[in-house]
Amino acid sequence: MPDLEGTSSWWAGRVTVVQQRLQDHVTGTLAEQANAFFQQTLATLQALEAVPPSISARLHLEIGMQHHVHGRERVAKSSYEKAAEAHEFSFHLMGAQGRRTKHQIFSVNHLVVDVESKAAAAGQTEAVTPARLELNDEILLEQITIDADQPAAATEVKKLHPIDQCILLAVCQDITDSNPEDALSSEQQKPFVRRVQESPQNWSVHTQALLIQARLESHKSRTVERAALQVQALVDQMVLDEPAAPERLEYIFCLAAPTRWELSRELGQRFVSIGAVRSGLEIFERLAMFEDMISCHQMLGETDQAKKLVQDLLAKSPTNPKYMCLMGDLEQDPSWWQQSWDASKGSFSRAMRALGSYHFREARFEEAVRCYKEAMRINPLFSNSWFIMGCAALRYDDWDEAANAFMRCVQIDADNGEAWTNLASTRLRQGRKRDAWHALREALRQQYDSFKIWENYLYVSVDLKEWQEALRAMQRIFELRWDKVTVDTAKKHVIDVEPSCVDSSVDAATMHAQKKQKALKLVQTMQALMAKIVNKIPTAPPLWIVLANFHEALGHAGRALECWRKVWRILINQPAVDSDDAVFTNAVRLGIAYCKALQRLGPVKEPARMAANQDEDPEATDGETTPEAAWTPVCADWMTQRKMAFRKLLALGRQNFDGSEIYTELEEAASAS
Repeated sequence: MPDLEGTSSWWAGRVTVVQQRLQDHVTGTLAEQANAFFQQTLATLQALEAVPPSISARLHLEIGMQHHVHGRERVAKSSYEKAAEAHEFSFHLMGAQGRRTKHQIFSVNHLVVDVESKAAAAGQTEAVTPARLELNDEILLEQITIDADQPAAATEVKKLHPIDQCILLAVCQDITDSNPEDALSSEQQKPFVRRVQESPQNWSVHTQALLIQARLESHKSRTVERAALQVQALVDQMVLDEPAAPERLEYIFCLAAPTRWELSRELGQRFVSIGAVRSGLEIFERLAMFEDMISCHQMLGETDQAKKLVQDLLAKSPTNPKYMCLMGDLEQDPSWWQQSWDASKGSFSRAMRALGSYHFREARFEEAVRCYKEAMRINPLFSNSWFIMGCAALRYDDWDEAANAFMRCVQIDADNGEAWTNLASTRLRQGRKRDAWHALREALRQQYDSFKIWENYLYVSVDLKEWQEALRAMQRIFELRWDKVTVDTAKKHVIDVEPSCVDSSVDAATMHAQKKQKALKLVQTMQALMAKIVNKIPTAPPLWIVLANFHEALGHAGRALECWRKVWRILINQPAVDSDDAVFTNAVRLGIAYCKALQRLGPVKEPARMAANQDEDPEATDGETTPEAAWTPVCADWMTQRKMAFRKLLALGRQNFDGSEIYTELEEAASAS
């Protein structure tokens, strides 16, 4: 390590992180202090001429761990990447054929980690490390067995430097912090843990690898018992004489390693999760973890014992704000939380958070916001509290307060899709559509399958003339609801939106080449989407009319008229068209529009090839290379077809509607033709 004077800020940062871990909750003050100390250390090292790679890697790892402790996952990931770069260590996931069970007769793909390091641990002796408990399962193998014919990178056991192992475990921590707790994230972490366990180099590093493995195994029935016993073994080996303190502490700041107290608590929680509540309670009693003890008593139906426990604590320390809060939690009595707040002289933020939550449940939203503002003034790093505060402000239409709360929430937890959605809603209420649009984009990153968010994104995109995004939203909406697509759905998401997109694309096509290319792409996307929709609902005249207008706007008269013909066929073949007033009226209105389309589009000349093949690419048949002599009218007998259409409508309505207003209108239109 560099000289003592240059590393004093480094040690100050380490002490601050340890101090933070001793607190019940994350505090902004300690987060700022720790970050300042580590940045000062980083500046000091960068000013030196030659710094060993291991020192730079350690510092970046510790900076990442500091951000992890304070809930800044995205910044932490960047620090882990810098640590790997500084230590000239690279890794990537790859697939390899192997077997997971004892009786498996065929191999399947599994994830493995290929690593390359210039700081290999060659020559190091095997370290004293905690034992890995055997699974002893009748079906599962102890480890995945990779086939011998797989690449060497998948089967070779590489002795990694402890810092490289710390980096791999930090990647596991990042996956945990950045993803939901599910089978996918678990499978992502397992290859990193296996790679670290292959070559134990340090007691603390191997302990952390075993702990992560136990956490991953705690969610599966065949491994949950081993997971609990493994954590028990890790707790027991904490008090052993070997290895000595220097080896235990050498890489401790590069790991998200729990203290003995934290590990014992995790063991208690593990017992509770598998139903051994009484065993967990015994551990919590030994550790004097009163909140966990109360939870166990409640699970066991021993509410009176839980209350007696808190009463005994209050008898020994009657002005302790935390104990007052615990009593308030048990009795759901707001007076206890208020007493806790008063006893702390306005410094115990948990009391105000609990009081705010109580007022929110009781629908006293303004009181809830007031309490949360007091709590957030003291400790603003609780994203869920900001979220509830924003929801409360929404209930009484305080858009500015709600927007501020949701903004603070997403600053702390950028993966909160609900907060982004609510922020977009408040921005719309404030008339800030562009900000709402950006918020909805972020919401969709987290909730890609949310039909409602895509719907809102569609409408805001149309208002802002973001046509490409509007079409993307439209496509996604129909993907999500394809089995439930109806005429009403199509009207809501296509008929009311598409004309604006068409007008925009036509306007853009007349501009310079770059905009024209973008417009053509937009047109192709719209054409594919609309064709898909009309094929899904082929008997909806409004959809065919939109498609007709689309082709007409682009100058494709033949395609437009063909769409109108389909509208006409649907109209005259409707049930009760000659007896139902509403059906007949609609048929007359659209029939007149069809006749006007014949008059407007029939005489238009197009290349014969384009008129003959309605499914060709419009850009491939634009007529630029077709001789003018080869152009023919879209519908040479359009006048005859128009007269026949009027006669058909008049005949349909003569018996039941002769003399009515709509029939008179039809007669006037027919005579004018």
